Amino acid sequence: MANLEELIGVLTEVQNLDPENKNADVRIYNKYILITRPDQEDGYFIKL
Repeated sequence: MANLEELIGVLTEVQNLDPENKNADVRIYNKYILITRPDQEDGYFIKL
C-alpha cells in the first residue's frame, strides 16, 4: 500500500492538472484512488 507521502504527491499532481479539482471527492481503494467532482459523472482513477 502507498504511504502518506506518495498519496499527498499524487493528489497534489491531480489538483495541479485542473484547479477545479479542489472541490473533488477522493476515495481510496487499496492501491487505487478515485477522484470525482460533484458536477461531473466521470473522474480520475489512479493506481498508486
